[in-house]
Amino acid sequence: MIRSHQELEEKVSFLTRELARANHRIRQKHRLEALGEMAAKVAHEIRNPLGGISIYAGMLHQELEGPPRWKEWLSRIEQGLEALNRVVGELLDFTAESTPRPVPLSLPRVLRAAVALAAIPPECEVAWRVPEEENEMVGDPDLLGRVFLNLVRNAVEAMGGKGRLTIELAPGEGEGWSVRFRDSGPGVPPDLAARIFEPFFTTREHGTGLGLPLVVAYLDAHGGTIALSPSEAGACFEVTLPRRPPGDIRLDPEVQRLVTRRAGESGESRHTDH
Repeated sequence: MIRSHQELEEKVSFLTRELARANHRIRQKHRLEALGEMAAKVAHEIRNPLGGISIYAGMLHQELEGPPRWKEWLSRIEQGLEALNRVVGELLDFTAESTPRPVPLSLPRVLRAAVALAAIPPECEVAWRVPEEENEMVGDPDLLGRVFLNLVRNAVEAMGGKGRLTIELAPGEGEGWSVRFRDSGPGVPPDLAARIFEPFFTTREHGTGLGLPLVVAYLDAHGGTIALSPSEAGACFEVTLPRRPPGDIRLDPEVQRLVTRRAGESGESRHTDH
């Protein structure tokens, strides 16, 4: 009986923490909705003229005759247009609703595929702490692959293309997985740690500040989270993922009653305090 009560208390404690995380995500979502709508309108308004400019720049490149420097200048214009198109694409990705298409998948396979796509330079070592077994879960391999690819590229860039990236997969809290990306770079300054997940915040010269917010959105669509974990050296980003999508989670009735009772007691306490 005591053990059963302790197990229920542990479940309630875990669910309470998950509820706090969910509330934080909801507040962040409301705060970003207006920003997202504005960004979407701006991106659509910019994309159409950009397309026309790119077409005419390409035609001009084929027909232009003159000093070689003219071709060089035109190439720089085309490179600038490509950069702008990438920014517009990220804006549209950020404002689009991330709806996963969940299928059974192997986390190690998704991780290794992301690392392969990252084209990591030879001077950067990848240390794997990933079990050989499949470690299956249900999720969207495309969205999760984008999450992992973004984190791997960020780590490599933070290390200047040289160093050690450790990728660790282990069971997480409750029924889920924890994936850690630990690099040997300079780390994240404490005064910036609270802002790195904010849209449009970046310390890079040519960054858009949308990479990590997109990661947050894709993980949120899976009921997952990301956090900057304490690290003795470098930076460590920890991703948590449930084994099943949020819609598949079922609570046993006794745990549900305990959660409801705790919520009621908390509400009464707040009412009394005020």
